[in-house]
Formats: sequence, structure tokens, C-alpha cells
Amino acid sequence: MYNENDEIVCSCETLVCLSYHYQSTVSTVGTVGNVGNVGNVGNVGNVEVGVETGGQGDIGKCYSAIVGSVYTFKAHRGKGYATQMMNSLVEWKLPELLNGKFDFTFLYSEVGEYYSRMGFKSYHIPTIEIPIVMNGNLKMSVNLNDVGMLGTDHTKQIEVYDEQVRKMILLKGQGQGEGQELVKEGIEQRELPILALKPTQAKFNWFYSRDKHTGEKLYNVDPESLKFEKSW
Repeated sequence: MYNENDEIVCSCETLVCLSYHYQSTVSTVGTVGNVGNVGNVGNVGNVEVGVETGGQGDIGKCYSAIVGSVYTFKAHRGKGYATQMMNSLVEWKLPELLNGKFDFTFLYSEVGEYYSRMGFKSYHIPTIEIPIVMNGNLKMSVNLNDVGMLGTDHTKQIEVYDEQVRKMILLKGQGQGEGQELVKEGIEQRELPILALKPTQAKFNWFYSRDKHTGEKLYNVDPESLKFEKSW
């Protein structure tokens, strides 16, 4: 975002990608599971794309927008620029990108409920902390000779992961998966779908491209030197 002096004062990243939603086909008043690990969930659109039946519900495809790297340069903080930028994104740009009934926006907030003023709602995200340092000593060691690079083509891994994601969605939708202890009373299941990101090669490509761009623009790294050529 630019100010009146044509200076960049703040910025953010938005990645739109294919995702999944699970919608119960049975209206059950009472309890409903949490919305997966989507962090702060924002706006929803108008048209559904494709379904895959499973038990008492369907897995459908939708789109999501991941908002990240919200940053304001120190000299311009406290002037409301980031709030203005986020409001413009939510009210103007995201509706252009997301127009499906189950399309959604999400982000991970480290500033409390700041984003609630833009319409985002907070949901619990289970986390696991794995300490690698104990009393100043490494708790576990890694032999770098045993570590390989994944390379840039993750087709096989993505197929396996995608299958596991769909299974997990169906289990949660049928009340058998983890996280069912997080419930909301008095809400029909169809009012709160389960949402998940669909694993795709495109996501990896986007992050690789971003790393090359960041290295070139900020650290003068030759982008051609970042080829990620090794593989398992």
C-alpha cells in the first residue's frame, strides 16, 4: 500500500488456492465440531464446486485465500495504514477472488483479536511443542549426511497426503476424528462446514517462487542459484 507521497507503507501476501469443505447432509441441532486448523476465518462467497459423498455428508471443492506477512514499516506504524489495507482487501479484492458458497479466507494471528474488526473469527488451533534444547544441550542431533532435499516435484507425496486429508475430513464430519471435543451448542452442522486446504503442487511452486523473489530483491541472491535440484 502506498501513501500520499507514493511511498510503500505496508504490505501483505494473499495466496488463493484449491481447498476442501465438508457439509453435513443431516441437520442435527446440538453440537458441531470445530472448523479444522484454519486459524482466523473470514468471508464466505456464493457457489459450490463439486462434491464427494461420504457417509452423512459430502466433501466438496472450494477456494480459500491465505493472508500472510502483514507488515507496516516502522516509520509508518500507528497511522492506521495496515487497518485500511486489510479493510480494502476484505471488502473489495477478496470478494472478486472468492465467490463460492464455501470459499473462505484465513490467517494466523499473532496480535490477538486485531483482525476481528475486519470480520475474522478466531478458532482454536492445536499445537505441539517439540523442544530440541534442554539445559543448554541439544536434546536430539541430526546427521546432515542422512538428510536429503525433497526437490521441487512432490507429486507422489501430494497424492498420499491428499488421500489422508480427505479421510480425516470424513472422520471429523462423522464425529469420529480428533477435535470433536471442541463443540458449539445449538448450531446445526450444516451451518458450520469443516474446511481444509487441498495439497497441490501449485502451493509448493508459489513458495519456491516467493523465496527466489525475496532472495533476489532483498539479499541480492542470484535466483538461478536456487534450483532445489537434489531429491530423495
